[in-house]
Amino acid sequence: MVSEPEASGQRGALPAILASLGSAVEALDPNTGDGGREQARAALAHALAGVLAAERKRGGSREALPEARKLLQALLKLVEDRTDVEHLKRARDQTRRRHAQLQQATAGELPLELDLWTSGHPDRQVDWWSIAPLSADAMLGVLGTVIGDEADVAVVGGALRAALSVACKGMGRGLGPERAHLVLHATLVDLFGAGLTVPALAFKLDTTERELSLACAGHRSLWHVRDGVFQTLRVHPGTPLGVEPVKRPRALELQLRPGDVLVGLSAGTFEIEGPDGSTPREADLRVALLQGLAADRSPATVLREALVRHAGSDAWVPQATVFSVRLR
Repeated sequence: MVSEPEASGQRGALPAILASLGSAVEALDPNTGDGGREQARAALAHALAGVLAAERKRGGSREALPEARKLLQALLKLVEDRTDVEHLKRARDQTRRRHAQLQQATAGELPLELDLWTSGHPDRQVDWWSIAPLSADAMLGVLGTVIGDEADVAVVGGALRAALSVACKGMGRGLGPERAHLVLHATLVDLFGAGLTVPALAFKLDTTERELSLACAGHRSLWHVRDGVFQTLRVHPGTPLGVEPVKRPRALELQLRPGDVLVGLSAGTFEIEGPDGSTPREADLRVALLQGLAADRSPATVLREALVRHAGSDAWVPQATVFSVRLR
């Protein structure tokens, strides 16, 4: 029989594990060449490391963890074996469907719902993200935008994910958003030198204590909705990663409640042009978000639909990334 602390840990680890599986699959775009495969390989390896650690600690659903591990191992082998594009596409689509089924099957045991959506032409991708378990009941999320004329976003994103994975393993719960920013800044400067900047936000979420820690590095903050009331979390904006001299960002601490919603949007979200050349207005997205929440819909899905409506098409648009967390 599972004791209560262990059961709590199982519920806490699974959201980050399923989220990391989902983000790894979305990074698997067979059309982006060697750089894209390297980014996908790094994302898959990062997600797999989290699953294996959770299995060792019994930190998740007995059914979902082995299934997630098998999916990740199979995809990682396909990428490393340089499997042809069509085979990769089929494997990616099958894994997307299975990932959705896993989320649905385990929904009752999770303390939160986590959803992520990204868009953009493979040749113009600028966003990268990572969501990883720090322990059985804590996760770290990072969202950033790579800025630089000669930047190979797939390579930069892969390097940042790898550095973050090492930090997660080494520091566990000790890795807060401020320290994550410093690790990523050092990686960016050491590997790529001057000329690259990455506005980013990082957050740490304790799913048992319902505590949020948030820090920004030249990136807009998270949105927070509680009982139908919207606010932008006030946090020191900081300077983008890659900008010297580095200053340690200051984190915002927030106690969350059941029903709270957090939403993060990348810079590209506000650069999508409509047929008339206009860009999305924050006020319009806020209205769409609140209406969607009132109808008990996924925040990320509602915002995706609003952005597609603004663009007039779901065809290629400048990359935008939206993620949402809703606590039960």
